[in-house]
Amino acid sequence: MTTPAPGNDQTGSLTRRAALKALAAATGSVALTSLPAFWRTPSVRVGALPALAQISPLPTATSTATSPAPTGTNTPTSTGTPIPSSTTTDTPTPTATATDTPTLTPLPPPQLANLSLELAPECPGGVVLTVGCAYTNAVTGSSTFTIELNPANLGKAIESPVLVPWDLTESSGNFSTDLCVPDFGPWDVSVQLTDGAGRMSNTLSGQTQPQQF
Repeated sequence: MTTPAPGNDQTGSLTRRAALKALAAATGSVALTSLPAFWRTPSVRVGALPALAQISPLPTATSTATSPAPTGTNTPTSTGTPIPSSTTTDTPTPTATATDTPTLTPLPPPQLANLSLELAPECPGGVVLTVGCAYTNAVTGSSTFTIELNPANLGKAIESPVLVPWDLTESSGNFSTDLCVPDFGPWDVSVQLTDGAGRMSNTLSGQTQPQQF
């Protein structure tokens, strides 16, 4: 049986070449001039360690690093133009002012005055009765004068009311019309005006005087 040369034992010893490769990989360019010519086979002893050596204390990491206090005062300076804040101006809402509606004074009704009654023998089969008066406060437009004739000696009307259409162009003026009556009377006569707005005036009343022709 041939005994292998030292350094050629592949099972129980570490060769020089293998050691060089391991050291070169771990330490880089480390000079290995002090290495022996060959490695000796390490011996491994088996035994029980004391109880104190079986538990390794956990290392406690102590941090001694402190953050250096800033020595410089960094005061930020802004040279930009500040953006003006939006200012909202409340526009006052105008309040409605109650305006009193002026009270319109109602126009007084039309008024009649100065009744005149004249008889004249100019009507065939009778006499002419001229009825006239003055009017004020009338509303212009198509109007009507209503004339009632009553014989004074009978005390009742023998004629239907006479309606005389009249176009008022002014609010005040004079009215006159001719009526044919059977005789000289005397006659009780009443006159009333309904103006362009349908308003009725006061009533004028009078009696004709007996006349001889």
